Amino acid sequence: MAVRKYLSALCCLLLLNCVFSDRKTLDLIYKDIDSFSPCVRRFNRNGQTGCSSDMNGNTGVVHYIQEYEDLDWLLHTGPHEPYMPILTPHMFTLEVINALMNSSKINGMMVIHTHVENQVMNETFSFSPDQACPNKGYGYGACDMKWNVAGTNLVAHDFNIPIFSLLDEKEVESILKCYFDKNIPDKGKAREYPLCAVELMDFMHGAVDTETCMRRTHQPTNIEEVRYCDPLSDSNVYGTLTGTNKTNPHKQESVIIAAAPLDSTSLFYDVTPEPGVELAATSFITLLSAAYALGRLNTEQRNSLSKTIMFEFFHGESYDYIGSSRTVFDMLRGQYPVKMNKAKEQPALVNLTNIAMFLELRQLGLPDNEKYYAHHDKTPSSKTSEFINNLKIGFESTEVKLEKAPDGQGLPPASFQSFLREDNTIPGVVISDHQREYNNRFYNSRFEVAALLGLNFTDGQEETEGVLTDNLNNVATGIAKALYLEAGGSTSDEAYNLTTANHSITGELIYCFLYKPTCRLFQSVLDEEDSNVLSDVPYQFYIGVHRTTSNYVKLVHNLLSYFIALDIKNIDKEDKDKCKNDDENEMYSFSYMQGPNLNGICVQSATGYTIAVSPAFVEDVEDFPQWSSEKYSTWTESVWNAYTARLFLKPSREQESLIFSIGMVVMLISFPLIYFLNAKGSTIFNRE
Repeated sequence: MAVRKYLSALCCLLLLNCVFSDRKTLDLIYKDIDSFSPCVRRFNRNGQTGCSSDMNGNTGVVHYIQEYEDLDWLLHTGPHEPYMPILTPHMFTLEVINALMNSSKINGMMVIHTHVENQVMNETFSFSPDQACPNKGYGYGACDMKWNVAGTNLVAHDFNIPIFSLLDEKEVESILKCYFDKNIPDKGKAREYPLCAVELMDFMHGAVDTETCMRRTHQPTNIEEVRYCDPLSDSNVYGTLTGTNKTNPHKQESVIIAAAPLDSTSLFYDVTPEPGVELAATSFITLLSAAYALGRLNTEQRNSLSKTIMFEFFHGESYDYIGSSRTVFDMLRGQYPVKMNKAKEQPALVNLTNIAMFLELRQLGLPDNEKYYAHHDKTPSSKTSEFINNLKIGFESTEVKLEKAPDGQGLPPASFQSFLREDNTIPGVVISDHQREYNNRFYNSRFEVAALLGLNFTDGQEETEGVLTDNLNNVATGIAKALYLEAGGSTSDEAYNLTTANHSITGELIYCFLYKPTCRLFQSVLDEEDSNVLSDVPYQFYIGVHRTTSNYVKLVHNLLSYFIALDIKNIDKEDKDKCKNDDENEMYSFSYMQGPNLNGICVQSATGYTIAVSPAFVEDVEDFPQWSSEKYSTWTESVWNAYTARLFLKPSREQESLIFSIGMVVMLISFPLIYFLNAKGSTIFNRE
């Protein structure tokens, strides 16, 4: 009995030692890599795209690829496969990636993403993982032009290995030091073990395509809910300059829509610095600034307009027009902007026949010589031509130029195409900084960052100065005046001169969205609780999977509400619960905000959110959902648990086999030894 107690105590001590020393032992073996951004797996009707590791991660010997010579060595000489190459940004190209994938000698990839500003400022360098014609197949008509000349369509590739973007300079230096100490070929000859290796893990639970993945997710189970993928989803934002009521429906061609995209994407998830500054930020910032200009009109001036101006901010447009296609879908079934309820007061419904004009802003930060272009359908209607004239009149009061794009060229990829796909008679214009090919060399990539627009921020200087602020403010003024004219105003009206964007507001929007979300402007349009949880770094513009509205979309909504408010009243913090709408009234939005002086205000506006989920996933309509739809976006994102990366020294297979064999021998000896001690213990440990 005493022997068993002794052995039990010994086992407990060994167990406690393992518990407290396992982390220390792991730290001696592995060095964690903390700052990285993984490529994740997504799906559509055609199959799966992106990256995934094996369930337990992928390991490989590190090989540094700076030039094509390094690539050739790995492909034709390197004997220590599988490899885990680490590539410089200019070597991470479609050609190199295909060569590595076809070699069957790699188990993953890493790409360096440090000193991003230096890469961006190199005018000979370009990179875009999107298509040459983004969203091809989901717009109106054929896409005959290569708008995105840098496009490689990497986003459509299924890599089936982990690919990580490394973000921290010191961690990159640590990996490269290990490589140069242990791995670098000696006069072309491979080094001997032990070798520097990396383990990457980002196992994705989903597989095959959207239809298969969604079917598995919805498959009933008696154990627990298991999710394999989710539709890309968030919210759109809308607002009208004047309140509307369903008892007074919109007339045909009485609504002017001014729109901008809210999102961008990248091959890598949650990458920093935050991308999307040209595609998304310059577009919605300019539209918000234009909304501010029109919001300066008083109630009488707004009501004097014969047409309703409606602002639209569409989310998920980088993934086959998720937000705009859902808006059109809801318009067609009579549920936009809200689903009708006889018991409630609600805004007037908007359908396609109500649209008098469509204006979209898309990529405005990189004009040549302060020149912008008004794109239109290949054969513009007379209404479109008249609106372009109004735009030119509006831009005359600014310091930038607007030119009409050539006839016959057609529209660039834009949300407007979702509307034309259902009704090609809707007149409209897309304003951009490019006449033909994009000026943006990094469309929907990790390099589309603030440095691309020449921005240099300073803490505390919240009104960003410079060429970008000047240009966006001028464009905002021009379109605000054009919208006023299109809505029935006149250049001789006092209100026309009033519709001028505020340079300080435009500068603050740039500073807050692209540098410091904890800025005064953002704090002023939130309540104290939300203000305290503002991010210290810029928000990502990727749509992602959000079952509730994401934080930066809430900011866009609150800014729009504040800029085009119908009424603003001072209110004490203690009374903020009174700043809300009646449950039976959906005509207006009431938002409690801290206000510019942080004393509390209640803002009433005709704004709101709508669902930004593709119609393919709607479940309350006959013949839906359509997970393999050819008409609507079917993008989903795989579920994953975690992603990790770590560096370690890999012994040779002979060494691994020897260590394993010794371990087995020790284990096999331990069984009879313990049996012997247990059987003879009373004799061996007899104290007498």
